[in-house]
Amino acid sequence: MARGAPGLAERRRIGESLTGAAWIAVPLLLAWLLLQRPINDSDIYWQAALGDLALREGAPISREVLAPAYLGTPSPPLSALAQVILALVRDWAGWRGVQVFDAALCAGGFFFAGLAARRRGAAMVTTAAALVLAGGIALSFLSLRPQSWSVLGLGLLLWILTWRGKVRHRLLAGAAVLVLWQNMHPSVMIAALYLGARAVPGWLAVLRSRNLTIIPWPETVLAVIAFAAQFATPAGLDVLSVSLANQKMSVFMAATEWLPVSDPGARDLHPLLLTLHAGVLAMIAANWRRIDLGEALGAVVFLALSFVWARFMLPWAIALVPMLAVRESAEAQGRGEGWGLVAGFAAIAALAVLKIPAATWPLAPESAVAHLKAMPQGGRIFANSYFGGIVAEETGGKWQSFYDGRYYRFSEDEWRLYNRTFGGEAGLAEVEARFHPDAWLIAPNDAGRLVKDLRADSARWIEVSGDDRALLFVRANWMASASDPR
Repeated sequence: MARGAPGLAERRRIGESLTGAAWIAVPLLLAWLLLQRPINDSDIYWQAALGDLALREGAPISREVLAPAYLGTPSPPLSALAQVILALVRDWAGWRGVQVFDAALCAGGFFFAGLAARRRGAAMVTTAAALVLAGGIALSFLSLRPQSWSVLGLGLLLWILTWRGKVRHRLLAGAAVLVLWQNMHPSVMIAALYLGARAVPGWLAVLRSRNLTIIPWPETVLAVIAFAAQFATPAGLDVLSVSLANQKMSVFMAATEWLPVSDPGARDLHPLLLTLHAGVLAMIAANWRRIDLGEALGAVVFLALSFVWARFMLPWAIALVPMLAVRESAEAQGRGEGWGLVAGFAAIAALAVLKIPAATWPLAPESAVAHLKAMPQGGRIFANSYFGGIVAEETGGKWQSFYDGRYYRFSEDEWRLYNRTFGGEAGLAEVEARFHPDAWLIAPNDAGRLVKDLRADSARWIEVSGDDRALLFVRANWMASASDPR
């Protein structure tokens, strides 16, 4: 008998499936918004340069190879695997391809956070609403760098915790994610904090009832694994000293992500964040009786830490999703919805590649870098720290900058001299006595005293190029020897 038109029950199932998958539009929208941005973090260039060198040597780079004052000294490799993948993607698809890949990581992290809510029985509407609020909060803190792997890692972890069946499957999958996470971006300790907080209500129930069968094994064991995983990289135990040095120097240099989210330096974000958090409070007020206490505690840890370091706003946003999207059905939702994300992202990526110009960094000193690449030999260059990475990456290491975006790499004394120089206090004699550079690459509105001294000493320093992005000066006798045909 030939099959006729779908019956009412079948049409209802199809409609529910399509409606249920509509929440996927939110992580896809987040990906689209990320793809509209130019490259917004110059650190991606020195990350790519280290990835190139690791590919060339066939191993993670464990000695300093970029900063000339420290060449050959020990340099524990952080994000080594992410840097290699970054270099491979850039070589294969260019910087636009890197941006598409990064957007996929971020969209994937929020998708899996939403899928975690759906697998617990959350409805599409509440899942979508939670993702809108979380994505809005996160958008100001997302940038093109290896931290996107931590977004994916935390989202995957939230989803794995919802798996049913044998505990060991969750433990094995969670352990794999945690070790990979740390090798992509050295921030797996945030998973340990989240898991530990999420296990607290379970352990309190065990203590009250003295019933050992309700021990929250997945959260407890994975918290221990997350703590151990921070050392499961080529950096080993050195990750602690580097992380502490990075925190100290980042705070000293007033890096926004290491300031409290309430800091006046972030005041431009305050209206948006307050508005979005009003929505968060509204969802909590409407559903507070059904909010899972473990998920709430895990998320609140990040919120509390954001008042110390703004960087915790990002994991707070991801952890919000399953907390806000409360259970509304005893049955797991979201089966097969991943294919909707894959198809939707493929369409968005194709549209972005075809319609949007190649990704660029708005401050890239293109003219100056072109001159540096064209010169027959390289050397050591004193530059704004945000130029250091692109100089290394674009010249293949031929030119080496005394500063780049790795705050932990340089001493507090060096950063003081840097601040004094680019603040217009230190001049040519003081900086030259310290570094003896072969060239200078200066943003046009910075280091006024230094630029004035360089122009006054035109017998020794030639201004090779200058535009609204950068001024390039090269040693005169170096230029003469470089142009000598002998």
